[in-house]
Formats: sequence, structure tokens, C-alpha cells
Amino acid sequence: MSNNDTKELEAVVDSVRYVLESIGLIPVSVDEHSKQAEHCFYGDIIGAMSLTGAGVDGTLILGFETAAALAVVSAMFGEDYDQLDEVSKSMIAEIANMVCGRVKIRMSEYGYSIGMAVPQLFFPGDMLPPTLSKEGVHTVRCHVKQGGFQVSLDFGAV
Repeated sequence: MSNNDTKELEAVVDSVRYVLESIGLIPVSVDEHSKQAEHCFYGDIIGAMSLTGAGVDGTLILGFETAAALAVVSAMFGEDYDQLDEVSKSMIAEIANMVCGRVKIRMSEYGYSIGMAVPQLFFPGDMLPPTLSKEGVHTVRCHVKQGGFQVSLDFGAV
């Protein structure tokens, strides 16, 4: 991703909004954008997916505070979840998959052909995937009414 071109980041933020709002979590608010040298851990549960394609390589990471993760899972199932059990953890991985699928569609509008890997879950104390882009990681802090989450995009030309 070039320093002057944020269409990729906008595609990611729009995809997150689309997925979360489609399951009933509205509004999704964007709080701040920053750029960091590498991925940093945010939240209590992280869904991560590798993005690969012709000439690109990267990682999309969604880090949720527990309250936000439970709100996502509760909205998906239409019932209240009050703890991160195996089912709710699996749903966070599925949210990462849904967001990444939407990103893939949006990025094709810009001429990218992107493949996706199986989502991985990370928890505090786990080592996150390495940063692949020499340009750093774009990070957007967001929130829903129930809590905060962070979207990180490490996306660069190979």
C-alpha cells in the first residue's frame, strides 16, 4: 500500500462495517487511524487471515475486546453470550473470514486478485504473525456500543 493511497485501507474499514452491520451491530464507529512498524496486540481475542495474490502479500487482523466480541457473537446467534467459549471463539474466526471475503471482493475493484488463508485465532501472550510490508501496518481503532476493536492491515507489494 502506498503512503498516498489508502483505498486498500478504506476497503477494509468498509468491509468491517458491512459485515458487522449486516449482523445487526450498528453503528460501527471509526475512532482513529495510525501507522505502526509492526502488528501490535489489541483486545482479548484476535482473528487473523493471510492475504496473498499476484504481487501482494499481507495480513488482516481483527482484535476485539471481550465485550465487543461477545456482542458480535450474540448478534450472529440472536441470543446472549456472556463468555468466550469454543463456539464464540469459532464465530470470531468466522467474522474474520467474512470480513476478508468482503475485502477480497472490494480489492478486486482495484485490480487485485487476492487469495485467503484459513483464519487463525490469537490470545494475549500469543505471538502475532510477522509484519510483511516494508511500509508498516495501518491500524484503525473502532467501536460498537458494547466495546472496542481494532483492524490492522499489513498489505504490500511483493
